[in-house]
Amino acid sequence: MKKTEKILSRDMALMDMYVWRNSLIKGLNKFLGWSYSDVVFYFHDKYSDVVLLSEEHYGKFLKSIIKRIQKNPKWFVRKYDNFLLLTRDFFDFFKKSKQVLKKKNDNKELWSIFYKYSEYMKKHFGPFVIMKWLPIWLENNPSLSKKFFSEIKLAVSARKISEKTLPQGRELCNLICNIIEKRFSNLKGCSRFIDYNELKGLLLNDKAPNLKKIKSRTNGFIYSKKGTLNTGNELKKIKETFNKLGYSHNFTLTSNIKEFGGQSAFLGCVRGTVKLIMVKKEIMDIKNGEVLVTSMTTPEYLPAMKKSIAFITDEGGITCHAAIIAREMRKPCIIGTKIATQILKSGDKVEVDADKGIVKILN
Repeated sequence: MKKTEKILSRDMALMDMYVWRNSLIKGLNKFLGWSYSDVVFYFHDKYSDVVLLSEEHYGKFLKSIIKRIQKNPKWFVRKYDNFLLLTRDFFDFFKKSKQVLKKKNDNKELWSIFYKYSEYMKKHFGPFVIMKWLPIWLENNPSLSKKFFSEIKLAVSARKISEKTLPQGRELCNLICNIIEKRFSNLKGCSRFIDYNELKGLLLNDKAPNLKKIKSRTNGFIYSKKGTLNTGNELKKIKETFNKLGYSHNFTLTSNIKEFGGQSAFLGCVRGTVKLIMVKKEIMDIKNGEVLVTSMTTPEYLPAMKKSIAFITDEGGITCHAAIIAREMRKPCIIGTKIATQILKSGDKVEVDADKGIVKILN
């Protein structure tokens, strides 16, 4: 069994999972000459965990980047410049696509926009994930951080530019889903569970997808190299499905955990009530003085961050969005806990001790 690990969680449609997976395998391989052997999406509780093989993400990926830089010191600078051009073109594509989607369009135009989006992402994702993860991988390694200081600096500056890219991609897919539901009334409420081939058949060939099959995915599924496998929400079935894929996955048991830690991004100690936000539509539900808990923040979360008294995230390093905003707003922040969203729920009373990097459940 190969050990896997949840790297991040996102609120995304199945069609967008295809784009991410295709980009992290085919796109990354074309860009770097190396890619993940598999990318697994585990959908549950209205959002998806992105799961990768631990030895690949934290070992082989970093080694392949370092090997490239050592072979040609100018390689990273060139990729950074290329990344900026891709990002500029990407934003221009999003802007034009949204304008088309808001006007009258036919099914072929809808498919054309999605297909172009998937091709853009295939080019963009390689440099994007490198710029995202290099600072996180190296920030706790003093010798490598010093050796690759200039590359880290470039990566951090790229992150500030690109942090809106993936949220815009999800927004584009959501717009397509909304149009599909208006155009095909029988798909109302389940357009987010249409896969790539079903979408293509529907929009290009007027081929109605199997509605029963699509609706069955709403209860939980795993999307990987084996396609989409329904799991429901029973832990036993979920574990069995991971095992059939040849993967062992750690599902955190949260019932007895009353304290856990992470990395302090800005110091301070406060007590408050948790507001867990995992899907975009819940961002505006937070109340003044609550503690924001999420997988990772993006610019979309700014309204919630302004109202909250502290931030706790599963993901991130000192250069992530949550850490940067915490320092700007001077609010206690603990990042990289890995398990906060599995342990905490809205309404929990917590102490966020960012001086020590510890979260205590007070219930």
